[in-house]
Amino acid sequence: MTVQLSGLWLRLVMGLCLAWSLLLSCAHLKAQPATFYKDERQYAHQRLIHKFDFEEARFGNFEDMPGYWHRIGAPSNLGMPHFDQQPLHQQMTTLEGYPAYTQVRFNMPQNDKGDHNLYLGLNGGNAGAYLEVGAIPAVPNSDYRITARVKTARLEHASAKFTVYFIDGKGRIVEDSVVSTGLFKSNDKWMDLSMKLNGDFSPAAWIGMQVELLQERRDSNSLLGDKQVIFNEVDGGVWIDDIAIWQLPNISLSTQSNVNILRDPEKPNLTVKVRDLSGRRLVSTLSVYDYRRNLLDTRSQEVGAGSPNAWTHEPSLPGFGWYLADLIVSETKDIDGSDIQQPVARTLCGFLWLPADKPAHLGDARRFSLRAVDVPDIELPMVPDLVQEAGIYGVTISPWRRDTSTKNIEFQQNQLDDLLHPLIAENRDVIFSLHPIPDLLKSELQQSSLQAHMLFDQDVNIWSAYFKPVILRHSQRVRQWELGSVLNPTAMFHKDLPGLMGRVRYQFQTLAPNPRLILPWNILEPPHEYLGKDVGYVLKVPLGVHSENLDAFWADWAKQTDVHRTLMFQVPPADEISQQDRVTDLRCACFAVGRSPNRA
Repeated sequence: MTVQLSGLWLRLVMGLCLAWSLLLSCAHLKAQPATFYKDERQYAHQRLIHKFDFEEARFGNFEDMPGYWHRIGAPSNLGMPHFDQQPLHQQMTTLEGYPAYTQVRFNMPQNDKGDHNLYLGLNGGNAGAYLEVGAIPAVPNSDYRITARVKTARLEHASAKFTVYFIDGKGRIVEDSVVSTGLFKSNDKWMDLSMKLNGDFSPAAWIGMQVELLQERRDSNSLLGDKQVIFNEVDGGVWIDDIAIWQLPNISLSTQSNVNILRDPEKPNLTVKVRDLSGRRLVSTLSVYDYRRNLLDTRSQEVGAGSPNAWTHEPSLPGFGWYLADLIVSETKDIDGSDIQQPVARTLCGFLWLPADKPAHLGDARRFSLRAVDVPDIELPMVPDLVQEAGIYGVTISPWRRDTSTKNIEFQQNQLDDLLHPLIAENRDVIFSLHPIPDLLKSELQQSSLQAHMLFDQDVNIWSAYFKPVILRHSQRVRQWELGSVLNPTAMFHKDLPGLMGRVRYQFQTLAPNPRLILPWNILEPPHEYLGKDVGYVLKVPLGVHSENLDAFWADWAKQTDVHRTLMFQVPPADEISQQDRVTDLRCACFAVGRSPNRA
């Protein structure tokens, strides 16, 4: 099965059916994506760092642009050498696709509150504005929440996007801190946005943000590729008002295991840490639930304002299994001094408590695999510990990153060596997935929707600079190579797949001994008849295929007993199906396929 939790894709079945949730690694929780917020009064006024209400006439600003804000894709015209030398400013002023004839300015008629707001309007091309370096100072190890009121109108194909991030002392974006709303439309209605910047970035010196109105772009996953029809709009806009920056406590919740898997006789021990520079008295409340969401244990403790900023708790648990810890930090007094608790921060941590022995013998362990494909660099070092503690035999890893280039590929391969060493030493079954294709390589080949199996029909002089450092470095230890994205398998539609696989096979065999090629496929499509026994499959099982009808789709594949097959189950998100039902559905799916697949 597959579940994406904190960036990793985990495939576990049967005996470890509860373990699919163990990757909520609280030690590496990322800033949460944009969500709606109800009312800015949920935070005490002392936590408000700055607010852009765009009512700047009272300060004597009668220009087209608000103070500290500048157009994307246009020179600043400030005539200040220090401003133009900032890396972020250079990056923003040289971005292509943001023509001067789009509208980026104050706007009066469409305000939500007051008389003015920031307006971006289309006239072909994109429109955008960014906040200059140095406008909003940031304190390292402090979390921030950015809230805003936004509205879009008359947008059919284009969409708006709001992005926030930290900027380091040299004026560069701290890339790992970037948080975005993604593309959105509000259909002529004001809506509330909220984004959280996680404070675990020591280089942070300032807060940066940008708002964009983006035209429709090519879908990198579309089968039409460069033949997609793209509509460029000349009307519509987005209005932005009341951007507020709030300083929040930086909190963490962790177990004594960096992968949150513990085995008896060791008992789960939760550590709570709260860093807050406001000096306000806080209450941290820790609650522990089982996978049915039954509350099992709770504890509250004051932190800050003279009280300890960290404490530990050993929850009372009924037995082995998967558990969810929920930490909520609240302020003990509201603005008016009333003795109530207002939540200001929250984090979750899932952990797995298992018996001392690993019940799956090697025969079963070979059937389970961890999928760590296209995951953040911060999470990759967790892979060896994760497979060891969970008792999983196989692991699929990406040798490339999206930011891989000919300049950093050797450094990344050195990091990969450190990851592979414990896996190979423990005789784990390792597969390399050539996904994602590096962005620079797709750009050099001018193929935005490029997948790995298509790579070998391109100019070898270009892609070999990315391919050879990987295969020459690792092919003696890793024999299995997965060609493409399992979430978007497209090889099955190639008009001459046997011919293509012959060319792929030739390229591999000239550099690697006895490679096994694995094609991403959809279980809804029948297997190919003429690819050869050295070509295996990883089969995407869509959400629409339920455990009770899996047999019908598995029938054709069950006959391919001499072909390597891996099942990758997709699991509905937690807001669509209960935790208990997801486990039950997974268990039924395992029994439906029996012991016939090579790996699940």
